[in-house]
Amino acid sequence: MKVWYFVQIIMLKVRYSKFFILPVFLSSLLWGTTTVNAAEEKVKVCAVAQLYDALKAVQDRKSGDVSFDIEAGSATDLYSRIANRELSCDMYIGHDLRFPQKYILGGMADRGTLQPIGSTKLALWSVTRIVDSMCRILKNGTYSRIGVSDPRIQPSGYAVLQSLKNYELDEKAVTAKFMYAANDFQTMSFVMNGTVMMGFVPYVMIRQNKVAKKGSYCLIPNSFHEPLYFYSVVFHNTDPAKKQKALDLRNYFVSREVKKIFSEYGVD
Repeated sequence: MKVWYFVQIIMLKVRYSKFFILPVFLSSLLWGTTTVNAAEEKVKVCAVAQLYDALKAVQDRKSGDVSFDIEAGSATDLYSRIANRELSCDMYIGHDLRFPQKYILGGMADRGTLQPIGSTKLALWSVTRIVDSMCRILKNGTYSRIGVSDPRIQPSGYAVLQSLKNYELDEKAVTAKFMYAANDFQTMSFVMNGTVMMGFVPYVMIRQNKVAKKGSYCLIPNSFHEPLYFYSVVFHNTDPAKKQKALDLRNYFVSREVKKIFSEYGVD
């Protein structure tokens, strides 16, 4: 209203001027700018850091009218910022089902939008060449310490415990060599700085990692543990059009085009 009032004042002052057309032009320009900005407003995707590289690749190679911004961090940090209204997101993507459920139960997200957009494998990885493709090192026991994310709070850690039973290993002997990490990034750090000889990490974290490529890894069969899904949920939005854009983007994430890009980063 203030802008339009200002334009009207100018029009009165130059009413008899040969520049009468200028205010009209300014008015239409201001109105047009507002319309364009609303149309170009991007969907904000808040995702766990494990997925950042894969999402960035999709963003860089996007087609058509697909447009979105990425905010990456740990699931805990993102939840704290979103719940405290320090961060506004249109969609959340994470590796732990508990967090999408928190958003739903907290009235922040729509239960009907909860859906996996992909999954990743569990990998046993070392910066050296000690791991073969069949994970034989687990059976021969020629290792000192193995990094594992806390199975009480990390899906990958729980998947490790499930996998040990399928490998028919002495669970007590193997777990005695475990060094537990708070999260997958700390497990990766343990391996990289030599604190452990090898570690269990999500495949998405090493698929395109330059350091990881110089080492060795094996992939644990998916049938040995529960799937390591990446779950998505769309937040409530007072703007129906903006929410629809978020839903359309999520549908794009599960399209054949994006799945091909995701596969390059270890996301199935």
